[in-house]
Amino acid sequence: MNVLEYKGYHARIDYDAEDGILVGTVLDLADVIHFEIENAQDALRTFHEVIDDYLAFCARKGREPDKPFAGKIHVRTTPEIHKRAFLEAKRRAMSLNDLMTKALEAYLDPEEDAPRSVTVNRKSPAPAKAAAKKAPRAG
Repeated sequence: MNVLEYKGYHARIDYDAEDGILVGTVLDLADVIHFEIENAQDALRTFHEVIDDYLAFCARKGREPDKPFAGKIHVRTTPEIHKRAFLEAKRRAMSLNDLMTKALEAYLDPEEDAPRSVTVNRKSPAPAKAAAKKAPRAG
């Protein structure tokens, strides 16, 4: 997926094989903005024009343009995780929102170069074996 950025707005460019065209979609807005692109060389210019046209349209109508990433994330989780997060926030004398923000910051730490992965295991882990088997010696 190719993502373009301009004036704080982001667009994804996809290839529509059926129509043989490139299609851009502005991401993370309540307003829906799609645009067609003649060729890959025109993608950035067309995206800039679309955003400038959108902002001009909003100004003419006297309305605030939709802003991407307003800072609100609606998260669905299990009741158990919700409870654990709430209790951890209380233990730390902070709001649940502050705890979630700190957790996301820690996970998305820009200092880390290593890719992150999350494994979801809904089953209880298997009990550890009491004794590890020794590998036979080579030789």
